[in-house]
Amino acid sequence: MRPELTIIVNMYKYAKFLNLCLDSLQNQTFKNFEIIVADDGSGKSVKKVVDYFREKLHITHIWQEDKGFRKCLIQNKAVLLSRADKLFFIDGDIVFHPFAVERVLKRLKDGIFITSRVVRLSKKITQKILRGDFDAKKIFSPYFTLALFRDWLFNIGKPKYLRTRFLQFGIYIPQPFVRIVQKFKKHKKTAGGCWAVYKRYFEAINGFDNTYVEYGHEDFDVYWRMHWLGVKSEIATNEIIGYHLWHPKRVYGYKNKEKQLMAKLSRKPECENGLRQIKKEDIIILK
Repeated sequence: MRPELTIIVNMYKYAKFLNLCLDSLQNQTFKNFEIIVADDGSGKSVKKVVDYFREKLHITHIWQEDKGFRKCLIQNKAVLLSRADKLFFIDGDIVFHPFAVERVLKRLKDGIFITSRVVRLSKKITQKILRGDFDAKKIFSPYFTLALFRDWLFNIGKPKYLRTRFLQFGIYIPQPFVRIVQKFKKHKKTAGGCWAVYKRYFEAINGFDNTYVEYGHEDFDVYWRMHWLGVKSEIATNEIIGYHLWHPKRVYGYKNKEKQLMAKLSRKPECENGLRQIKKEDIIILK
């Protein structure tokens, strides 16, 4: 059966995070999807995690050599292999609520793409998860929610990594009330770790710009080119619930900020070096 959705999981190292992410996808209420792990140069530990889930999920693992940040290139390669008409781009360090995929499919409509924000877990909470205190199911239990609230409340004013942030994004709000809340949210640019789009729109802008080889702003570049294509952004926060596991943050590439500004000013939907410049025969599939 052809999948209704292709979930593209961006991955670089952090195998334990990927294990939790894939476990949460295994627990989804909607099941007709495929997963492509877009691996930007990880080692054997990530492959072991993927191999463990092969019998549980319809999963493909593609890999490229680690030559620095090449997220755009590996995700474009994943799209070339995708079989569904709808794409859901996520980062492998996010754990998703069981209704997440179901909500993606209900919200994704012609003429739009959707993006969502996630709860940012503290270092302490992430360490508790990694040592086995909570699995992918227990993470969305009332007990864990209480632990998050305590972590947020008693660490107000402390450095970011010491406290859970954006706890409000973890509250599921049913229709039609959620649409009222979303109207007050100003920022609707693409969040690279959690967004979805029809494949035909992604193809129309020639996908990600492969020339982004430093961290940051590559998702804003996509936002502007979608904008010039005439595809609008809608936010789905408080519907597509996800928890981002803590890890040290990468340093932003300042050249990337200039590049995405040019994408904004150019008024051109297509990038010159993107999806169509990749050959399928150059894609490495790990089995």
